[in-house]
Amino acid sequence: MARLLDPKLARDSFYVSVGFGVLGFQKLQVRRRELEREWAKQRRGALDEGGTLLPLLQPVVDLADDVVDGALALVAVHAPSPIRPVARGVRAAHHEHRDQVRGLFGQPAQR
Repeated sequence: MARLLDPKLARDSFYVSVGFGVLGFQKLQVRRRELEREWAKQRRGALDEGGTLLPLLQPVVDLADDVVDGALALVAVHAPSPIRPVARGVRAAHHEHRDQVRGLFGQPAQR
């Protein structure tokens, strides 16, 4: 009986998916540091005027969501067959929790 997927190819595909996740996380960290510097300038003004920090946080939340969802999507597609259902479940849980957090801030859920 022929193998459907070479184990080395499956392992390499999984490592590539994880590598993309790591690169995405690093991009997120760089953006976070940039925003920290930007917020340091804006925070005092927003709070002094009785404003809220929510508009300042939205770009970070969106970027984090994109990075996490993208990494989970890659794993769900490229992981070895036994891992795919687990990865899909983790991605679904991420969407559920993301929507719960958005609900706390009065934002519509994404579908």
